[in-house]
Amino acid sequence: MDMLVRTKRGGALGRRVRWPALLAASVMALGAATSSHAGPSAVAHYDIKARLDVKAQTVAADVAITLPAREVGRETAFVLGDWMKVERADGGPGATVRIEPTDKPFKGLNRIVFTWSRAPKAPVTLHFRYSGSTHSAADKPTLNPQDGFELGFEDGWAPVRPNFNLQFTADADIEGVPADEVAVAQGQVRHVGDRLIIHRAFEDLDMPFSALTGLKKAAGPSVEVYARDLDGPQARVYREVAGPIVAYYTRLFTPLPPSALPARLVILPRQGAAYERRAYISIGDGTEELKKIGHYEDWQLAATVAHEFAHGWWSKGDPLTEDNWLNESMAEYSSLRFTEATAGEGALKQRLDRKREPAKTAGPIIGRGRPSKNASYAKGPLLLFDLDKEIGRKKMDALLRRLGRNPPAKTAQFLHALAEVAGPEVARNFEARLRAP
Repeated sequence: MDMLVRTKRGGALGRRVRWPALLAASVMALGAATSSHAGPSAVAHYDIKARLDVKAQTVAADVAITLPAREVGRETAFVLGDWMKVERADGGPGATVRIEPTDKPFKGLNRIVFTWSRAPKAPVTLHFRYSGSTHSAADKPTLNPQDGFELGFEDGWAPVRPNFNLQFTADADIEGVPADEVAVAQGQVRHVGDRLIIHRAFEDLDMPFSALTGLKKAAGPSVEVYARDLDGPQARVYREVAGPIVAYYTRLFTPLPPSALPARLVILPRQGAAYERRAYISIGDGTEELKKIGHYEDWQLAATVAHEFAHGWWSKGDPLTEDNWLNESMAEYSSLRFTEATAGEGALKQRLDRKREPAKTAGPIIGRGRPSKNASYAKGPLLLFDLDKEIGRKKMDALLRRLGRNPPAKTAQFLHALAEVAGPEVARNFEARLRAP
């Protein structure tokens, strides 16, 4: 069942295996505990107008990206699939633009570079107009186009920072979403005729959305679960645990901002791992995987979504750097704590024991760039449980509440909080363990 605990964050930014150099399974979750959009000059903002042809799998889009001056400098760049025909790329007065092929973060992209003679001191709006396929020729749709679709920026259909580290709010008006399909996205969502209108007041590095015929919704006060069969083996468990997971983390960490609720989990008829963005979790129905596994316990299924929901709090670390452990190890530790609280010590021991062998050869967590998958998902959570035992559950929970109010983006911020809760020596020793080979 460990395969069901492995998420996209462990090896790719999202569904596509084409992003292996990006996120350690996955960048990011439910609406981190940050303030919502504070105005156009405070955070980056996407304004998307697009026309989809779902059957032909094409898109025509007009995108305006407003960047605070601190996000611009003298040069800033975005990438877009080279299968897109760029009709306009404009950085406003004083900007020059060049478009060049790039193979980073993967082959088959165009890099659109905006340059200013002097770094702007006020917000800048970049305009893009383009059209083309919703995915490259090398990729296949994750869903049968006759039934629906799922799109995220990792599909290359919208301009995005090459390192995927731009957090932004978003508004989108997308035509061509069939009226008979049920649409799921972040924030406020309206599906009127064939128009999907999204307003997302909280920040994220992506704007995922899906639409599928026959989806049904089970709604709670903080979570919505979507599936074609709400009584299926996965959907039943997810309906039962989704609300308690968010409630447990709310007590343990801190409440999510209202704009990030309800969190939405959609079960789609596809294979492959789960992935999440803030307030949006996508998971395949896993029919074939479950058949191969045979017997499994409900807590094993719950472990997967418990990890994903935890990214609502732990998602601030740059996924391409050593700080990615703050996303993944913290989310996995949170999932383990939920297992302990709801399924008991025996279930927790099973999960921890499965991590011990991979952790032995995982390498350092910090000090040598982005940590390995085993470092993030096995070694890191084990070290956090060791820390839990060392300082005691009362202090560990005090640390989690402190961090939950202001999730760390840098390891130094975690260590500073640890020093204040448990003392400088504990923090120094923990840092040494993070650096140990």
